[in-house]
Amino acid sequence: MNSPLTSVSTLSKFSTHSIAEIQGLISTSYLDNSGYWKLGRAPNIQDELIIKLNSIPKEFNSTVNKIYKYGQMYIWEATYDLPSIQIIHLCLKLKLYWENLDQHIIPDIIIKKYHSEEQSRFIYNKHLLFKYILELIDEKLCNQKDIHIALDYVGINYYKNYSSFNRALNQYKELGLNYFFHKSKNQKNHSLSKITTEHIAFIGDRYGKSYSITQISEELKKYCEMNNLPIVNRTTVGRTIKSQRIDIIYAEQRRGKAYFKSQISGYIEKEKPKFKLQVVEADGSRLQLAYQKEDESKYKIGYLTLYILLDVASNKVVGYSIDKIENKEMVLIAFFMMFTKYKRLPAYLRIDRSSAHTSYKFKRFIKLAASFGMKYKYCIDPQEKSAVENFYRWFPELICKQFSCYTRLSIVANSWDYKPNPDEVDKILTEPKKLPKKHELIRSIPYLIEEWNNRNKTINKHQFPSKTFSDLNYKDAIFLEDHLHALLTWRIKRKTRFSRNTIAFKDKINSGNRISYRVNEPELIIEKLQNNPYTIAWIETSPNFIYVFDDRNNFICKAYKKNKYLDDPINISDIEYQQAIKERDNNNSILKMAKAKVAELNEKINYDKKYFAPFNITTGFNSNKHVIDEIETEFIEEHIIPDRMDINDPKEEYMDLKEYEDIDNNFIKS
Repeated sequence: MNSPLTSVSTLSKFSTHSIAEIQGLISTSYLDNSGYWKLGRAPNIQDELIIKLNSIPKEFNSTVNKIYKYGQMYIWEATYDLPSIQIIHLCLKLKLYWENLDQHIIPDIIIKKYHSEEQSRFIYNKHLLFKYILELIDEKLCNQKDIHIALDYVGINYYKNYSSFNRALNQYKELGLNYFFHKSKNQKNHSLSKITTEHIAFIGDRYGKSYSITQISEELKKYCEMNNLPIVNRTTVGRTIKSQRIDIIYAEQRRGKAYFKSQISGYIEKEKPKFKLQVVEADGSRLQLAYQKEDESKYKIGYLTLYILLDVASNKVVGYSIDKIENKEMVLIAFFMMFTKYKRLPAYLRIDRSSAHTSYKFKRFIKLAASFGMKYKYCIDPQEKSAVENFYRWFPELICKQFSCYTRLSIVANSWDYKPNPDEVDKILTEPKKLPKKHELIRSIPYLIEEWNNRNKTINKHQFPSKTFSDLNYKDAIFLEDHLHALLTWRIKRKTRFSRNTIAFKDKINSGNRISYRVNEPELIIEKLQNNPYTIAWIETSPNFIYVFDDRNNFICKAYKKNKYLDDPINISDIEYQQAIKERDNNNSILKMAKAKVAELNEKINYDKKYFAPFNITTGFNSNKHVIDEIETEFIEEHIIPDRMDINDPKEEYMDLKEYEDIDNNFIKS
């Protein structure tokens, strides 16, 4: 087996293309600064040729079996050998040639042969590709087996195995373009490729009138002969009738309005919204990624529950949260994320009747949101919120499957209660799989969500045909102001006490300390708070302010956290404030020294002079007051400046001065 390529510059030595052209074919999201890459992957034809940049571990130097991704480290593996220089060269050639095929004009002979322009283009492109492959083989640049491997890498998978490809290519050498015409004559059963929208409309009309398959086939044959359309057989008619689209569109005509209203109407979606957050669907389910438990529990592995808010217009996740099981807290965390990022309230919300959605806390939230203009619906059938169900159908297949810890276990109704049996656990824990720890898995989930939102293709396989409802017009998402955001998702407290323009409460969840906030508003608002109950909204991430509402949830004001001297009536500068604090701390330390000195002298007096009672500065015991005053005065005069004795609190000093000024003013007036 040939060794893999090492860099883009190395490839340019063996290729006729320039480095710029080669780099244009390589996905920029998989390149590092050095431009190194190692392993190729077989993408679809619409994708770019993705080249691997990470180093391949030694254990994967031969044929590898799985695809896995962990965190930001990508290691793409495949069931085929690592590509050689020659195969990558062929990939680039075939990729460039295939992308330019649509520029060629389709000959009239092919257009006359095939009624569909799409089918004609497909056949002609295949003819040109086979012709180009034969030219490469004639130039002895490669053999047929290398061509088949390169086509598989690029994503042009006409044939599943090499023998089929070799047989088709040999027949094309003999017949040329007639090979495709000859093939179409002998394969009359492939009538699905001939069916057009006109066929489907005719079949649906007769199906709605309760015709049998035999009757529809006979009438369709006559209709095709009269209008020069391709004739389709009875099997194709039956296959078309069984399609989901035909059954839903003509269900009302065929089975009546009662059946349509009870069984079908809930499945039909309104025309897809055009703007983000017009319609949002919410649901939670077990994440199909296992983590290895670190505690000594009965079960060796555990699972997490992922709750998402999905925007129907863009099919992207706009909010999510993770926990062990679905609960009301994780639901509000997901809404908090959406409100914080987009500042919008959805115009319409679809949810199910889970325990989290029927809790008192969420009911309060949904009623508040409805009062602000959001409509909502509790969906009984899962298909009524088909977009989010579609997410949980494809998210494990497209995203989670790339992880080594993907378990492939089916999702059950109460998935958080489901525990795999010991055989399944042993299978999950086998090498080379290595399950991450719980915190490691949680850290990787944002990358999973981001990869889903940034994917190229939108899978809508399980969404039903669109039909506009006349009774529901989607409005634009509602702009959400900051105080409404706080009222919906922040912590709420009911208060009745309000004094000295201060709102105080105890933070029981975090520190348990008492927090005070000051209201700097006009007197009318303050009087309103003093005489009526009110509500506050606060959160740990923004501790410097809170929002205040009345008992009817009308916004009143914003209150700010109180700090020392922040709300004092005296206005002092920062320099003066810092100086006052410094002097106060200095005096406090000196007073401590005074207490220690007095205690020491008390012991000495008590020992030397039994008739002197000891003095305690904290209790103020006044025995032998003359001796005590003498000792205390001597010490204070030695250590403390008399002018600084009273500097304890600038506010108290100000209030004393103000009291003297009021006495003087009253004396002057009298």
